[in-house]
Amino acid sequence: MCEDQVYIFIGHTEGTEPFRALLCKYEDIFIYHFSWDEALAQWDLHEEKWKEKANLNVYFFMENLVGNHVVIKEICLRCLKFKSFMLYEEVHRILTCYMFNPFLWENREFLTPQLGKLFYGFYFTRLNKGSLFLKRSFDIIFSALGLVLLSPLFLLCALLIKLDSRGPVFYNQIRIGKMGKEFRIHKFRSMKVDSEQGTPELSSENDPRVTPWGRIMRRYRIDELPQLWNVLKGDMSIVGYRPEREYFIKQIEEYFPFYPLLYNIRPGITSQGMVNYGYAKDLNEMLARLGEDMLYLDRIRYRLIRQDLQVLFKTIKVVLRGLGR
Repeated sequence: MCEDQVYIFIGHTEGTEPFRALLCKYEDIFIYHFSWDEALAQWDLHEEKWKEKANLNVYFFMENLVGNHVVIKEICLRCLKFKSFMLYEEVHRILTCYMFNPFLWENREFLTPQLGKLFYGFYFTRLNKGSLFLKRSFDIIFSALGLVLLSPLFLLCALLIKLDSRGPVFYNQIRIGKMGKEFRIHKFRSMKVDSEQGTPELSSENDPRVTPWGRIMRRYRIDELPQLWNVLKGDMSIVGYRPEREYFIKQIEEYFPFYPLLYNIRPGITSQGMVNYGYAKDLNEMLARLGEDMLYLDRIRYRLIRQDLQVLFKTIKVVLRGLGR
């Protein structure tokens, strides 16, 4: 009996029972099997007992092509309470629903050749205490020095924003951060006042809402500098993933319900997705950028410093060359 492992099946397809038989053939295991309707209630019932084990192995079997992305999202949030876990999703839904953005699924195949059954897997483990301490220490030192050394630039930006257009110097917005909690992000205002009425909108390359000085700030990412205060407070990190608004997250989760896995870490001022894609103008670009951030999340488990340094160096190149938009 694999006493350090928990196996959970959610949903049922024609391949579920043969796959169960295959797993039990090679290992003496017990498998929890829940329907989509009962999955969350049963999870909450067994969660404390599962925490005594070392690893979770959760398999999603989709009864239809659309699947239940709300349940997957909630399962992801619950998984973040565990030290490590592995999530698997059958490939047929991915190939039909996610074909337009394959980067999200690169290098995640998990094949069971006896059945010819293919899953995509997401393995995550918490960063150890040493890595967390190192990353947070760097964030505090970097943000504190940045706020002091860049204070003359802050004053200059404030003056130019006031001369450029009416309205406040700073723009504050609610974003979703670590463990799915809301926080207020701070930026230099780069758009006209009341430029967004009602439904949230993404910015485009020649967005008429952007002010003349705002366009320069966005090109050199100067508008992001007030987020150093978010880093110092603990809302964000220097390097992480791009924090989004809840409105756009809900759209993303319809196509990629594993998005909440990002909540395992703090969002960043810069990210692998931002340096490679910049600001997204539509959902497809947001998903492409998300693929980069998921790759970052996967790699920092075993090369945190190297990964953060790579993102920082790329960010410096983008800023110096004015490649933001």
